[in-house]
Amino acid sequence: MKNEYHVKLQRVRKYAKANMPQVAYHNFGHIKDVAKVCALLAKAEELEAYETFLLQTAGYMHDIEKEENAAARTTQKVLPYLGYTVQEAKQVACLIPATKLGTKPKNLLEKILCDADLDNLGRKDFLKKNHLLRVEQNKLGVADTLWFKQTYEFLVNHKYYTRAARKRGNEGLVENLSKVERLLLYLGGFENAA
Repeated sequence: MKNEYHVKLQRVRKYAKANMPQVAYHNFGHIKDVAKVCALLAKAEELEAYETFLLQTAGYMHDIEKEENAAARTTQKVLPYLGYTVQEAKQVACLIPATKLGTKPKNLLEKILCDADLDNLGRKDFLKKNHLLRVEQNKLGVADTLWFKQTYEFLVNHKYYTRAARKRGNEGLVENLSKVERLLLYLGGFENAA
């Protein structure tokens, strides 16, 4: 059965690689990263192979469109052509809307997918990824102080949902918050950040 999952994941990975937009942040590199972190978090949370397979598929498909509900609809249509059952396609599509910012995940699979999507907040490459997001959102013209104030507030308010993600990312999240705080101090914009 695990081999069947592997074959399907290779197909969805190939599809995603061919169909992801060529943008600075939400590109194939991002979704490949999310699928990988889904597998790591699923293992740490001791999920079954089938649940891990669904999560990795959702990781590859969650940004296939610009909007999460559209990505879910595309996922449900496309996956059966890639060898997924209709039930598998539906289960994956149901996970994807949880990645929309501000949405509260309802179950462990949704929580893992959300944590994987924002895993970089607790990693060493955070500032690089943050810059790529800024480029993609065409916010280079926005004052540095405003951009980093918004980044600071996002980091302050971010909480990982799963035990595994907290263990993996909380320390780095605090370090990245400190880096952004130092940037704001340097830019003279920290006094109004919080």
